[in-house]
Parts: sequence; C-alpha cells; structure tokens
Amino acid sequence: MRLALANRVCLLRGQGALCLALLLAAFWPLYGWYAGRLGDGSEEPWALALLPLVACLGRPPERLDLRWTAGMLSLYALAYPFAPSLVRAGLAALALAAFLSAWRQARGIDPGLAGLLVLSLPALTTLSFYLGYPLRAFCASLAALLLGVEAEGAALRFEGGLVSVDAPCSGLRMLWVGLLLVFLLGVLRRWSLRTTLLWTGLTALLLLAGNVVRIGSLFFLETGLVQAPGWFHEGVGVVVFAGVALAVARWAPGACVVVRPQALERGGGAFLLAACLAALAPLAPSPAPAVPAVDFPGWWKSFEGRPLRQLTVSEQEQRFFPGHVGRFSDGRREIVLRFFGERTRKLHSSADCLRGLGYQVTPLPLVRGPEGELWSSFEATRGSERLRLRERIFGPEGSWPDISQWYWNAGDGPWWAVTVCEGKAY
Repeated sequence: MRLALANRVCLLRGQGALCLALLLAAFWPLYGWYAGRLGDGSEEPWALALLPLVACLGRPPERLDLRWTAGMLSLYALAYPFAPSLVRAGLAALALAAFLSAWRQARGIDPGLAGLLVLSLPALTTLSFYLGYPLRAFCASLAALLLGVEAEGAALRFEGGLVSVDAPCSGLRMLWVGLLLVFLLGVLRRWSLRTTLLWTGLTALLLLAGNVVRIGSLFFLETGLVQAPGWFHEGVGVVVFAGVALAVARWAPGACVVVRPQALERGGGAFLLAACLAALAPLAPSPAPAVPAVDFPGWWKSFEGRPLRQLTVSEQEQRFFPGHVGRFSDGRREIVLRFFGERTRKLHSSADCLRGLGYQVTPLPLVRGPEGELWSSFEATRGSERLRLRERIFGPEGSWPDISQWYWNAGDGPWWAVTVCEGKAY
C-alpha cells in the first residue's frame, strides 16, 4: 500500500514537473525581453515578487486540472501577433498563475498568485508613463481641497507661486509595495476572489489617502510654513505606508477557501495543444504599425541665446527612438534634441539612459528656465562625476516638464524633447 502511494506521488510529481517545463518553454520569446527590461536601468528588480511562489508548490496534488491553464495559453497564443510585449507577458503570467493554482488545488485561478506574478513584470516605467501624471493630478486636487488652496494640474498654487508634485510623488511605488503585501496575504491565507478584490481596493484607497498626506507635507516644506529637515517629506511617506501595512496585516481576514482534493485529472490534452500553439505563435508575422510621416524642420541653430555645435549620435540611440535625435554643445553645456511626430512609449527620460550607464540618479525639484518655464531636473553621479540635468517637451499647443504630463495634455504634434546637461558630457 505504501509502495503504491509512493509510486503515485512520484508519478504526479514527474507529470507536474513535465507540464511546468512545457509551460515555461512555450514562453521562450519573453525571456530575452524580460532580461533586457531588467538590465536597461529603467526598471528595478521587482521580479523578487516571484520568490514567495516557491512556497506554493509543496507536495504534489491528487488532482491536476489544467483546463484554466490551457485556456490562458490559448489566449496568449491568439493575442501574441498583435499585442505589445508587456501584454504578452501579462497573459503568460496569468497562464503560469493558472498552473500554480491547479497545483495548489485552488478553484480557477488563485487571485493572489495572479497578482504576485503580474506585479513581478517589469512594468513600473510603463505605469509611470501612463498613470504617473493622472495620479499626481488626482492627489494634488485632493490635497488642495484639504489645504484650502488651488490646484493647477499636478501643482498647488499658493500666494502666486507653484508647489509642483513631481514624478516621485505619484505614489506608484508605494502602491506597488502595498499591493504586493495584499497579494502575498491572499496566497498564504487562500483568499477568495471577492476578498482579494475587496482588500486590494481598500489598501489602494488607504495608500492614495496617505500619498495626499505626503503631498501636504511637501506643500508645508516648499512654502516655508513649516521648518523641518530635508528627510521630513520622505519620512512622512514611510510612516504612512507602515501604518497602512500594519493595519492590513492586522485586520485582514484569515483563510477563506477550503481545499477539497479530488482524484481526477482534466485538461491534459487541451494543455498540450495550447502549449504547442503558444510556442509557435511567435513565428507568425506581426502587422507593422503605421508611422505617420512628419516633415523634419532641421536642427536648431541656437539654444537660449548660444550657438549650437552638432556632436555624434550613437547608432543605438538613433535605432531605438522613432524620430530624429541630435546631440549638441553650446561650449558650456550639452543639449540633446529629439524630434518626433507621434505619441510613443519610446520617448523616455534621459534618467533611464543614465541609470543603464551605471549612474545613480536623484530627482530634484522643478527649476525655471530663462523664460520662466518649469523644467524637470535630476542629478546623476558615477564615482567622482556629477551631472545636473533638466528636461522639457515643447509642442505647438504648449510645453511640459515630464513625459507623463506631456502624454495626457499634448494634443497634436510634432514635438521637441530637450535635455540640457550641465557638466561633463554623457
């Protein structure tokens, strides 16, 4: 009897390992993209969210239902020729979550596992691009109501001056870590979909409210109404997040799902077919996106009253950016000009390039240009080298200090993205 049980366990373990290997092999095109995103300096290694999943495998189940896995694999295969890489990776993460849910004897897809795997994708830069400005503007509006001042986009107006809520104050990273905590609790306590959604929404609301408090602390510091050390603003954010995290861990419910293993195996044939389709989907031709033609007006001859001398542009810069890229010097500074006619995700801050080159990038407050316009600014250091940079995007309908704000307010192009570097050329 014991020998038969041991053979059954070994057989299931071997089948499960084989299915997992086939599943991972079906996603072969994504690994190069994943490694490239983590290694280009624009993303941080948030893939560590995968580590808690190691504890999810455990003993082999008596039942391995692969129908949900087969369905998600089929959806991945169908969407692959048309979807961007991040969407493909998201569908792959859901397929893997379906398999791990079957291993853990969950019904359908475990929402906590799905959340952890989606959070492990290198998507923070993309989220900052699309959601950074709307989140900042929303939190600034709430802070303005509490403070009794006027909000202008992602800034607070007070006594004729502006207190800008810059990109690091969007609250995206704080929200990411908070959701990581919620999904981890959902996995460990086997929450139902309803419970997971309820606590995800509640945690997100609490963290957004905490970000409004953090923006209020920035307002008091920038206007001089309160005298406090430089770390006070960041300290408020840490205290707020710690309070929300402790409250969620303390009052979140326990186990909601009772696992009842059944001695059945389903979906094996559909899983094999879907795995083959997913592995072959990348070989199908993808439709090429139409790029509107925009007449290039030529490079600027001067900038802020100083003549420009053109420098060499690397082949990598020109190949990655779907427009015109030029590097110039005015004898004292280096200026990078980018001209483009369509909204594109490939427009990114020079801070991302500098991180990829090994610089430590520190965001700085907005600065005013010679004509009074606001520029985003940051400092980049590597060893003894220290650079100070500022950026702004100019177009026919206005100008904007950061990419997310440009994306949501730009109107029609074309546009010029300008980066000014003080110090040694990078």
